[in-house]
Amino acid sequence: MERKIKTSKIKQKRKPYILRTSRTETKEMNEQERIKIVFVGAVGSGRSTLINTLRGLKPICDDAAPCGINIVTEKAANCTFPTSSNIILRDMPGMNSGLYSLEEYCKIIEIDDVDLVLVLQDNVLLETDVQITEYLKTMNKPFLYVKTHIDFDVLNYLEDEEIDITRENLNSSSIYVDIVKKKIRHSLYTDISDNKMYETDFIDKKHFIVSGKIKHIEQYDMVKLIKAIIEYLPIHKQNLLLLNIFSFNADIIKEKIKILEDRIKYYMSSYMSSNLISIPGLKSSIDLTLVLNFSVDSSNYLYISEQRLINAFDNESIKFSVPFLTMDKLFTLLSEGSKDMDIGFEQHEDSTLQYITTYISCKFVLHKLEEHALQMIKLLNLE
Repeated sequence: MERKIKTSKIKQKRKPYILRTSRTETKEMNEQERIKIVFVGAVGSGRSTLINTLRGLKPICDDAAPCGINIVTEKAANCTFPTSSNIILRDMPGMNSGLYSLEEYCKIIEIDDVDLVLVLQDNVLLETDVQITEYLKTMNKPFLYVKTHIDFDVLNYLEDEEIDITRENLNSSSIYVDIVKKKIRHSLYTDISDNKMYETDFIDKKHFIVSGKIKHIEQYDMVKLIKAIIEYLPIHKQNLLLLNIFSFNADIIKEKIKILEDRIKYYMSSYMSSNLISIPGLKSSIDLTLVLNFSVDSSNYLYISEQRLINAFDNESIKFSVPFLTMDKLFTLLSEGSKDMDIGFEQHEDSTLQYITTYISCKFVLHKLEEHALQMIKLLNLE
């Protein structure tokens, strides 16, 4: 039976969406840059769970958005990353909660400075999904559709078909997952066609099927979704989000390392010749405080500090820590690694050599952090 959904119109003046141009490398690292991504959807669609996963937080963490059975988001809340308060993931109340009219709901989105909206679905396309989509199109704001709870959908399919429920059958690469995803996409295709929402690339480029849980971050369409979120941002904001997002695979880590290498220049602006310390094996003294600050911040961005691991995983899962994030241990690391650091600037004045040696020390430490980060995802079976 063909399903028709009636929608109400919102009286709102059309605002042009101005494409922001890319900036210089220095501007890409600007701490004042802001990103705002809004999460909308029906009650129980998994908005808060997905927000926590992107930030590398388990639901029980202090900074996690409240989620779970019988927990309903009643007011819009801005969630930020531990490493950046300038990335806002706005957790909206359920669109079908009855707490707000459509106009009231659209108002509290605070649409003017929004970069991207994720429309989350638990089951079929709802009237509220269509209404919010129409509003976003009117405002010229980009959006993505995210079908959540695929893990439960697969489980229900196996039970309905009386198939033995094994780990292999529940694996994201199994044929059963593909069957369920095809069913979901066929249903969505019918819904969007009925409601005249069809776009040529909608199913392929704007619709993603995920679990939403942190333990499934490498499964289903989650990696594709994260890539799409980043690509929908203006170029000068992509690095900011990529640097702060949960480090769950080698590709993310390598991209972060590239950004952090450029970020060394930002840290070098705080270089002080009065803080120089001599390191055995190095040809000149260095600003060890600067190198330590860079090391600690980088370990947080790479999610390999002890607290970041505790936030993302059960305590008993943590068999890993970075051993040189104190002044004394960093001193020892640089001393032992001095033979691997090819300075090669004998012709420069002492003051210049000290600056360059500090810079190269940061790069050396970053290389060691990369090794630890890649080791971490293997230990935690993330890849």
